[in-house]
Amino acid sequence: MQRFIFEPSRFLKVLMLEIASNSRKFLSETGGAAAVIMIIFILTAFSGNAQSFFQNSLPVSAWFGPLLFIGGLFLSTRAFHDIHQKDQSYLFFMLPASTLEKLAARTFLYAVLFPVYVLLFLFLLSSAASLVHLIFFGSAVNIVKVFSSVYLKITGIYIITQSMFIYASVHFRKNAFFKFSMITAVLQFAVMFYFLFLARVLFWEFIPMTSFSGNIDYLIGDFSVFKDHFLGWFHVLKFIFFYLLAPFFWFLSLVKLEESEV
Repeated sequence: MQRFIFEPSRFLKVLMLEIASNSRKFLSETGGAAAVIMIIFILTAFSGNAQSFFQNSLPVSAWFGPLLFIGGLFLSTRAFHDIHQKDQSYLFFMLPASTLEKLAARTFLYAVLFPVYVLLFLFLLSSAASLVHLIFFGSAVNIVKVFSSVYLKITGIYIITQSMFIYASVHFRKNAFFKFSMITAVLQFAVMFYFLFLARVLFWEFIPMTSFSGNIDYLIGDFSVFKDHFLGWFHVLKFIFFYLLAPFFWFLSLVKLEESEV
């Protein structure tokens, strides 16, 4: 089996196999989330705030985002845990599909199908909560709007971010979520302070330096005088994030997965 061949029929077979093997995991995860959400709903219903709770919090900001960026990313770091287990890895590597097809199937499952599953879960949960509220309190609450454009934007950012955690799952043998999260946090702080010091050195003539105040304001200074420079870099970073980051990590995941298979 050539490793970089992509056959849609084989991809769909592998995807259906992944769905069947991960359905119980998804149900258990969302079952716990449903219990927490319903408890909060019941408490807010008795306090008279259920309508505002579901209208302003449940659809996007309070539940959809956290379920994706906490639950989804955590599950993504467990996507390829079996390739690091001697008694399970051969099952994955012996599948009659190419490396690209197997990577694409699991990535599609956690990057695309999982957000759809979460959205459907929230829709059904809010429908049930609305029915309960109608029966016991005489009025219905808002149901999640499945086709809202906000969900599409959040899902797009999630797919990009999730590509990094898929690579972490392929690369790290254990504790992939914790290790990658710590590495990302350290790199973010390092890059931030590096650019702050670099800007301080390169553009020192634009920043008043009368005295050292001993706080972060001295380090940052007044960057408004060269905001155009930062605006240009912002557009570059935005382009990299939205168009290059995910393909880059997908490629790294493919290479690493091929190495593991060999």
